[in-house]
Amino acid sequence: MSFSAVPGVTTSADEQAPQLSDLGRYGRYVVQRFVTKARAADQPSFRSVLAEHIGSQVHEQPVTTEQWPAYEHVNVQVALTAGARGPGGTHRAPRP
Repeated sequence: MSFSAVPGVTTSADEQAPQLSDLGRYGRYVVQRFVTKARAADQPSFRSVLAEHIGSQVHEQPVTTEQWPAYEHVNVQVALTAGARGPGGTHRAPRP
């Protein structure tokens, strides 16, 4: 008995057997993951961007937190971006 995501459509054992193209796809996937992990150290982190901006030890600075409902996050980001783009303002965000 075989099962399918589409009702009424069955797949044969030959279609489910591994194929040479599957090996190629999996190889590309593994290389992609490996390269991503290897380059992660080269990407700026929030801590490094903040330390570069402040110019002192980040852990010595006071911390302020604020919380918003999840649906307001986009509005907060728009406000922060607009503020940074104001007169004399610049911004650079690290990749998540």
